[in-house]
Amino acid sequence: MNVLLASVSRFFRQVYNSTTDFGFYRSIFQQSLLRSIAYFLFLNFVISVSMAGFQTWSGVRAIRIFVEWGSENLLPITIQNGKRIINQGEPIFRKYFGEEIVTFVYAPEDDFDLSQTESPAVVLQKNQLSIVTDSYEGNWSWAELEQEFAPFVGVLSRPYEWPDWTHRVAWVFFPLALTSHWIFLQILGLMQALLLTMCSASSAARVGVRLPYRNYFTIAVYSLTPGLILHLFVTMAGQGGTLFDFIYLGVSAVYTYFATQSCVSSESS
Repeated sequence: MNVLLASVSRFFRQVYNSTTDFGFYRSIFQQSLLRSIAYFLFLNFVISVSMAGFQTWSGVRAIRIFVEWGSENLLPITIQNGKRIINQGEPIFRKYFGEEIVTFVYAPEDDFDLSQTESPAVVLQKNQLSIVTDSYEGNWSWAELEQEFAPFVGVLSRPYEWPDWTHRVAWVFFPLALTSHWIFLQILGLMQALLLTMCSASSAARVGVRLPYRNYFTIAVYSLTPGLILHLFVTMAGQGGTLFDFIYLGVSAVYTYFATQSCVSSESS
């Protein structure tokens, strides 16, 4: 237990030092490749857990708000022999005013003009379910959904029961978010580390110093730390996009350059 706590403490000290002190890189750039890989894997895991935890909290909260609204405003439906049983007085419109306005339409036939409603919209027609967004339109027959996605149809048909299973969403949401983030960060991080390894080697060559490539890789891996921390904060602020990806890489590249200069200066002196 003490060994585990010491390892975790050492890891977070390295995270802090690799972000605040270029002189720190002189103490780790000659460490074994295995230690550098272990740091890389655990750093991505910690960032992934943090991102997944935040997104689960915010995502489940948004889902809970929608579920409460749906249980009170959406109509139960009955599907028999691949057709929806039509209620009196249709078409019926319901609008959900969340982060995005979503329109639900209960249409008596399949000739409902989807252009009549704003997107995104969910249109429950007699023989099919339609989902419309600004860039996508999908149609599925009730017979097909009953056959291949019976549990989905069961959930959709009884919105008044939705609050009963919202507490289970987090148990599904978190592991899915964690897995997707970790795989993404592993692949992207490895590509960036290899690119920054070349940058580190080029930076050292400018002053006439050559090091083993594992040293350059170690510098690159630890230089990813500030970019990943920035990535975490931007994600928690609800931002993101390609521009931010270049910013993260740019920050890590600057750290790689100055960290390499710090390391080669100690080698040449």
